[in-house]
Amino acid sequence: MKIPLLKLSLSGALTVSLAASCVLTAWQADAQNVDNFEGAKPVQPKNVFMTSAGLTYRTDADIDDGGEFNSIGARTGFNAIMSLTDPLILAAGADYEYDGYDFTDMPLDPWGDIHTMRYRAILKYVMDETWSFYGGPIFTFSGEGDSDYSHSFAGGAIAGAGYNVNENLAIGLVFGVFSRIEDDATVFLFPTVDWRFEEQYTLTLGYANLGGSGGLGIELGY
Repeated sequence: MKIPLLKLSLSGALTVSLAASCVLTAWQADAQNVDNFEGAKPVQPKNVFMTSAGLTYRTDADIDDGGEFNSIGARTGFNAIMSLTDPLILAAGADYEYDGYDFTDMPLDPWGDIHTMRYRAILKYVMDETWSFYGGPIFTFSGEGDSDYSHSFAGGAIAGAGYNVNENLAIGLVFGVFSRIEDDATVFLFPTVDWRFEEQYTLTLGYANLGGSGGLGIELGY
């Protein structure tokens, strides 16, 4: 099990996360195989099924038009990593996240509590012990309890490549396209780094899906 100690999101707000996970079924694999799906060691997991839960607290952040807010989040999810053939691995999962917000120095709260559901299916091709490629769709429903469906649904896909420098360091690049219904698409290109600089410590740059939330950012794990 990997426990995130600190996570810095792209918005710059400091997030402290705690997470717990449980392996439901695993054949010839352990919990560390899940961390290695995009990690430095070229491990071929067989079948790993995990449940996870986490809490996140975001410190005070300024709002452009004045005022501040902080938030607390809770998340639960299910993930499966399945070896389809020797070079192909499928990672699929779903999770639910609740974000409660506390606003200060504002006459009215600009938004209420947010409920988010995510679904993803990522296929990874392991070419050899050095190179791997992955991609797949990601769908999200996110909004307040009474939000309109058309404004709550977002979908897209990611594609990326990873290069194992050595057993403790992997680098890569991920490309993604996402859009809400009737909105312009958002395109991003983001570097990824998975560095185990001590036996029990890791530094991850890229998609972090532990703790109370997931997203692109930097994560120090133990």
